[in-house]
Amino acid sequence: MNKETANRHHEIFAVDELPRMTSARDIDLVTRISKDLPAESVIVEIGPWLGAISEILAPKGHLHVVDSFVWTGDHDKRVPALLNPGENFREIYQELMQVRALTVEVHETDFEAFRWDGEKIDLCLIDAPKKPAPLRDALLSVASGLRDGSRLLIKNANHSNYFAMMAYLQALIDQGVLSVLEADEEGSCNTVAFEVRLSDEDLTSVVEQTPLEYPARWRLVEGGLGGLGPFQLSLICELIKSGRWTDAYEVLGRMPSSRRILRQWDKQESQLANAGADPEQLGWFAEIMSLQHTKGGLPAAPKSFRASAAMARRAYWTNNSDKPWRARAFHPDVFDRAHQFGYMKWINTVQEHIKGQSVLDVGCGPGLHGFGCLAAGAANYLGLDPIIKLDRDRVKNLSANSAKMEFGWTPAELSAMFEPWEVRATAVEELPEDRVFDIAVLHNVTEHLQGIESVFEAIALRLKPGGKILYNHHNFYCWNGHHLPPKGVSKIDLTDPAQREMVDWGHVDYDPSPDHYIARGLNRIRLDDLIALTERLFDVEIIEERPSRPETGLGRLTDEVRQRYPHLEDRDFETQNLFCIAKVKI
Repeated sequence: MNKETANRHHEIFAVDELPRMTSARDIDLVTRISKDLPAESVIVEIGPWLGAISEILAPKGHLHVVDSFVWTGDHDKRVPALLNPGENFREIYQELMQVRALTVEVHETDFEAFRWDGEKIDLCLIDAPKKPAPLRDALLSVASGLRDGSRLLIKNANHSNYFAMMAYLQALIDQGVLSVLEADEEGSCNTVAFEVRLSDEDLTSVVEQTPLEYPARWRLVEGGLGGLGPFQLSLICELIKSGRWTDAYEVLGRMPSSRRILRQWDKQESQLANAGADPEQLGWFAEIMSLQHTKGGLPAAPKSFRASAAMARRAYWTNNSDKPWRARAFHPDVFDRAHQFGYMKWINTVQEHIKGQSVLDVGCGPGLHGFGCLAAGAANYLGLDPIIKLDRDRVKNLSANSAKMEFGWTPAELSAMFEPWEVRATAVEELPEDRVFDIAVLHNVTEHLQGIESVFEAIALRLKPGGKILYNHHNFYCWNGHHLPPKGVSKIDLTDPAQREMVDWGHVDYDPSPDHYIARGLNRIRLDDLIALTERLFDVEIIEERPSRPETGLGRLTDEVRQRYPHLEDRDFETQNLFCIAKVKI
């Protein structure tokens, strides 16, 4: 033994506290579980290293330790220059125990070769497997001594880096072999205390026959280890590796807030990125992971989810925390696209009327306002439009002057993807009357309804008691009520003959052919007539006549126009939209 090694020996034997590879929390768990052991208990410790845990266990009963006692590189990193890797440290271990007047029976052997042939074991500690196979070997080595009620401590059983081993343990829990006595939900203690539920041959048989790649690793489990943050985090990583993002969100949605787990995720995220996980999907997932693990729990939903796609995703996740379909209906790419196309804006302004409500969207077009409804926390959404083509991907981009573009998915495809979202190519009158809703919304639809009385009556029949209608009506008699160019003052082009016919209220007395847009697409209903129809079927709560802006014609009304249409008032000309919320009459 050289001088440096001798000095290290002296240091080890002189210290009061032995070197250890376990945390203070692990030590506390071992202390608690072993505290109430009966006198003369039989204790087996597999993998004692230099005896930091043996020092706790030996006074509790008859301690047996099992190890090959081969010094490893990992040992050398923790206690440099004590031995060379590959050398035997049994003698050092035994001397450390003798110095402390502790009696320990040593079994020097490879774990897989060892078979317990002594009395029944009261407590067994296994330190520290990292994969299912070594754990199985360790369990089989002591299976003949474990009985119903024996306690079992397994280090790394609550460590997010060793999911395969945790899944194997979960498989044993599922089969009734083990039950969890104590485990830390956040994984600050990575040792788990179990109670054995089978004995002898039954235990050996199940341990041997349970596949190391147990199918439970792909199940969403809540009992046993499945309720622990490290298991859930590791399961998420496994699901992401196989591209199962929806299942990963499902697990994430069950996790309580934990800053410790979030810190572990930060490490895992970089590993997933290096392993080839889709970077955009991974970024979206990391965003929701951070939200789910906000200190103090899930925060309130952002009020302005129209501000960005990220805010829309956050609003969806927080507003639907009580919905069983939240994870299954979360497709961040769809919400991203819906925001880009401007379909979060209007719903954002009426979100307080949408949250928690079943929504009927009449004249929905492709139904993209429905994603704003989901972001606002709607219970479910049904869009109806008799002229929509369910298998056609062609929608208005509201952020690009309503130009028709491909959205990326057809309404039929979106209906299949989103459990609470559906669009049908049918009129509201054809919907069964027993299908009822909390609220019906019509966004710039009322001006298009040729049989508006019939539609309003059908809506009233399909609202629950206390149900509401909410509409935004684009007034035909305002400056751009024709819905044709020019839609804004800055877009006027008098070299265009079609514009000259429409500009400055020319559309009011325009006599179109039957196939012209104004004839087939606009009903020319007056404000007072729409209000009267609403009041016949509903009790009005809010009604607002919202004026035009300079860009939409405010200020262009002249006496010449007034004289041309003496049956109209200034409010007819200058009201851009009529906004209404009304409760169905009982």
